[in-house]
Amino acid sequence: MIRPDARTANELGKTLFHQGRRDEAATAFRRAVELDPDFDEAHNNLGATLNDRHAQDDAIAAYRRAIALSPGDVAAHFNLGNALRRKGDALAAVAAYRTALRLRPDFADAHNGLGNALMDAGRPGEALAAFRQAIALRPDPMGHNNLATALRKMGQPTEALKALDQAIVLAPGYALAHANRGLVLRDLRDYDAALTSLRHALALRPDSGPFLAQLVQLLRELGRAHEAVAICAEVLRRFPSHAEADGEHAELLRTVGRIDEAHAACMTALTLQPDLPAVLNTLGNIQRDQGNLDGALHSYRRALELEPDAIGIHSNLILTQYFATGCDAAASWPRPGAGRNGTRLRGARNIARTPIRARSTGC
Repeated sequence: MIRPDARTANELGKTLFHQGRRDEAATAFRRAVELDPDFDEAHNNLGATLNDRHAQDDAIAAYRRAIALSPGDVAAHFNLGNALRRKGDALAAVAAYRTALRLRPDFADAHNGLGNALMDAGRPGEALAAFRQAIALRPDPMGHNNLATALRKMGQPTEALKALDQAIVLAPGYALAHANRGLVLRDLRDYDAALTSLRHALALRPDSGPFLAQLVQLLRELGRAHEAVAICAEVLRRFPSHAEADGEHAELLRTVGRIDEAHAACMTALTLQPDLPAVLNTLGNIQRDQGNLDGALHSYRRALELEPDAIGIHSNLILTQYFATGCDAAASWPRPGAGRNGTRLRGARNIARTPIRARSTGC
């Protein structure tokens, strides 16, 4: 029997959670489990609140306590999978989702979560089956979008396009599907249609940094950098505190040779959000163009502290170290916007090529 005062604290926490008052909700749920340590629902609710606040380790502990108290709690297993996936432990997330599905095979959100975790684990073939099962149970736009992501990863862009078109039929304003449709159309070399889809995604979500990056990168690849500069300027006019847009703007301004303006845009972006590795990489490129190799090395190292696996930034750092120590850098470094053999050093800019999967919901 759950103590009445613990139930009262749990109900208060749920009310606060749905009002968006996460800190107060966490306090209420903690009070509930202090009053009754065996209150499984309160442990699960505490986990959901902590996960929402990006406190994954504490959330995982709360979910595991809920499961220990109630091993058949489907929601706790599902929520544990979400928290593990957010932490980056894809294989453990797969196990949690599969447990939820053993308990409830018709749980569409768990099939979507399983598919996403399998994609994170580099197993798109298995993810396809999970996404298809989710769609069979509940044919919603998120499932079709996620299916398209797996199909694209498997080298099936035509089938991916069909899935995205179905997502858009179900939800014409689904910006994520329009953006991913643009990426698939680029794979198919239908560049005009790709630009149309990416523009539509940005029109639906004009504050989206990833959507802006995808559109800007395609325009740059098509040799239309000046057009991309204008798009960034318009986004910044509407959203002057948009750090990612300032970063894209800086890269584009560098591309068209407006180095001083590019430097200013980088500094604005980093003032707004200091932990953007792509912008720090761009700043390093600009400093390198200006002959400030010490400054460039510092910027690349800061970027790598935030994104240690970024191969492009490592390349820029190594090349800059070589020119700083091995020869006359000012004479030997390529012109702005080109690598040593005329190839652009994009550093950490490859985010724009990455499709976005919709998250499973249901916490």
